[in-house]
Amino acid sequence: MGFYIKRYLAAFQERKHWTLMALVPVILYLIVAALRVDSFAVTQDFTYSGDLRIAATNSPVNTLTLETLLADPDQLFLDTFALSQLQQRLELQDSAGILPTGQELRRTAHGSMRLASDSGSRLRLTYEGSNARLGEAMVDFYGERLAQRIEDGAARHPASEAAAPYSFQADGGLSVVGMTTPWSAERLPRVALILVLSLLAVLLLIGILELSDPSFKSERQIARYLDLPVLGSMPDATRLAHHLKES
Repeated sequence: MGFYIKRYLAAFQERKHWTLMALVPVILYLIVAALRVDSFAVTQDFTYSGDLRIAATNSPVNTLTLETLLADPDQLFLDTFALSQLQQRLELQDSAGILPTGQELRRTAHGSMRLASDSGSRLRLTYEGSNARLGEAMVDFYGERLAQRIEDGAARHPASEAAAPYSFQADGGLSVVGMTTPWSAERLPRVALILVLSLLAVLLLIGILELSDPSFKSERQIARYLDLPVLGSMPDATRLAHHLKES
């Protein structure tokens, strides 16, 4: 057993530069991952005018200003009743089994949904994530939810008290844009796995080539093959020449 270990180590020492080949699959994976569309931005634009009032969900009479909602959009996205309705809508889809539920849906709404004002008369509702179909469903739902809360807020806030009559409507349809991510920390576990498997494959290849090599590897092998005692042997000429050059 010791002879084979020494034989493998000698072969590895001779071919250790082959281990660099283990980097090839890792590099290919990183290139493909960087070029592949792995996330989506789903947006819906709205135009508005006047003094928008949004119905508060924690009171049957209070309203929020648009600036308050923009400063804390989770008042729209994480509303318990809204999440319950969104859950029911998602369950009606064919792929409901792969869509988030419960606390996972809450985390997705918090981390993926955005509400921003592009200018003084436009709003943009955005989903950014890896599931385009989920993004379309969430943007469509929250767009309807926002419009309903604005309508309810207007009913709670008489027009005579408002600066001007309001209007709020969608500007065009949903926009879905695929995006590539040059680098993501989420790829590190897969990179490590590919590197380990590639390195093992290279080490295995070195072992197979060494075992399939029919040349003699020791004086003992020569003695057994010839059935004669070995009185001496010449050293490796390559190593000897290298040694002579150094000296």
